[in-house]
Amino acid sequence: MKTFKKCLIVFPVALALASSAQASRSLEDVVSITALPDGTFGVVCKDGSYEVATQEMVKEEKVCEKEAPHHQHVKLGLDSFFEASGAGVGQGRATSFRANTDFSIESVSIKAEIIPQLFDVEIFSSDDGLSAKVLLLKISREATAKKHLWNEIPISYDFKAGKFYVVNWQPTKNDYNWAKTVFYEENSLFPAEVGPVTLISGFSGKEASGKNIYHPPLRLKLAE
Repeated sequence: MKTFKKCLIVFPVALALASSAQASRSLEDVVSITALPDGTFGVVCKDGSYEVATQEMVKEEKVCEKEAPHHQHVKLGLDSFFEASGAGVGQGRATSFRANTDFSIESVSIKAEIIPQLFDVEIFSSDDGLSAKVLLLKISREATAKKHLWNEIPISYDFKAGKFYVVNWQPTKNDYNWAKTVFYEENSLFPAEVGPVTLISGFSGKEASGKNIYHPPLRLKLAE
């Protein structure tokens, strides 16, 4: 007797909505929709996030919904991130930038398959973006997430135009294995302007102690 294994089917957004008369607009923020064995759907969004949705949610286009304008995000990168194993993540990852205008944030996120534990988000001052100087703010919070999700830690800070900063994400304890998978981008094209900032350099190590050509996918949620 032949046996058949259950399989996952990945199909484009247009196919997912083809049988729905309720589909009134295109889901421009969706990359793909995957049929899962339990009848739900795995949805990959253009911002790198992953959602599990019901059939009704897909039909009613209630997936990858854009956030309100006051929740816009700024990704500290040039959208050329590549996925790597957690080996070599160091004791932390950071990116520096120059603020081109005054702006405030509500949170900092990192894209990685982290190992649940306490993490620190730190904001340092910098003379030129090439090294971290004075610790301006530090928030510690437990973070847990699945692969391909952005891991978010709330932190409020007001950046000032013309100033240089280093934003660091690190495990609270000394841990070199805090992520199973992490995404990196080579900062060979830096300096580069992204939204309200000009990216300068990447860092690794505790307290952003050393420069690193590979910087992490950090994301800032802008405050209203």
